[in-house]
Amino acid sequence: MLNRVIGEDIDLEMVPGADLGAVKADPGQIEQVIMNLAVNARDAMPQGGKLTIQTANATLDENYARFHDPVKPGEYVMLAIHDTGSGMDAETQSHIFEPFFTTKGPKGTGLGLSTVYGIIKQSGGYIWVETEPDKGTTFKIYLPLATEAGEQAPLQAAAAASQPERGLETILVVEDESNLRRLVRQYLENQGYVVLEASGGAAAIRLAVAHAGPIHLLLTDVIMPGMNGRELAQRIASLRPTTKILFMSGYTENAIGHNGTLDAGINLLQKPFTLPALKNKAREVLDSASLPSEVTMSARSAEPGKIKATFRAQRFNLQLPLRYRPLGQEDWRKGTTENISRSGLLFRAEEMLQPNAKLEINLVLPVEIAGLAATEVVCRGEVVRSVEAGESVSPALAAKILQYHFQHGSQLPQA
Repeated sequence: MLNRVIGEDIDLEMVPGADLGAVKADPGQIEQVIMNLAVNARDAMPQGGKLTIQTANATLDENYARFHDPVKPGEYVMLAIHDTGSGMDAETQSHIFEPFFTTKGPKGTGLGLSTVYGIIKQSGGYIWVETEPDKGTTFKIYLPLATEAGEQAPLQAAAAASQPERGLETILVVEDESNLRRLVRQYLENQGYVVLEASGGAAAIRLAVAHAGPIHLLLTDVIMPGMNGRELAQRIASLRPTTKILFMSGYTENAIGHNGTLDAGINLLQKPFTLPALKNKAREVLDSASLPSEVTMSARSAEPGKIKATFRAQRFNLQLPLRYRPLGQEDWRKGTTENISRSGLLFRAEEMLQPNAKLEINLVLPVEIAGLAATEVVCRGEVVRSVEAGESVSPALAAKILQYHFQHGSQLPQA
């Protein structure tokens, strides 16, 4: 699977350790960690190179812990992923685990390494990075050893109980990005599904016409060259009315729905997604009851032009509770975000504030945005615009972010 992700120009070397100990971690999540780091390594080696994945038992002593706060001394299993790519300077390295931070321009969401960080912290482990410009990058992950076999049994039992039945249905996957399409296909096939794949709408239509058996689910990207995902869904619905539809997109819900909300009958898997999230969402849609035909057709027959050809979204339309206060004041006020990105946020506030007013802002990003662990955001901002509202609506403040600090797993203090 990794060879398909990284491409033919990159050599993959596996260095497995002998007699590895057991760890308490979700296999699907660790798989996602490896995939995310492998994709980052691939992007750092556009001209090709070498990716090395190594595992080993490791003992972290008091001396190591002293220089690697907050590591606790003990026995660990190490997972190291090394690439011979472009490396990072110190400034970039200091931000890589922050949500929204990306060096990939409009194609990046800035959530890949944040997801990795969240998974490792949730598993009780630690992650460190060693890198220099033009000398490659090494990520080292340490997961605590489960010293007694019985310690892991309750987690395994709970995980097994929550796993859905292996799929037997047929899924048509439509995605123009070949590496992602192949990864999704292989993962779904490993879950037991029959998978048909197409790189675009026209090819998907041909498959839908030619395939002799049922197609239970269409899993399609939204923004594609030529026929977009919504137009494809309409065509498939006319050819195969019982086929269920699941969109996947890195854009906001505005790209599929209207005014930031999804129409009835439309299901969306937001990119970037974890492989377990893909499995669960596909199972959820397949198991869902079909809507009445008039509701479904109404949702699918909206104008294709409603899909917006915008850049990959890094601004999230989310209503999250926050608290804020002008710098130098002790009392916190309560507010609610309208949208948030790395550069700023729009939120409903208790009162109007003048432009250029400096604020302290505190909120918690949910797991679907920050990775697989909630992330407390403590930041300093500056009001750039105030919007007065009516009697029943709170005023809105637009603030640019001057400084971010992230802490995975934190809870928002009570105001």
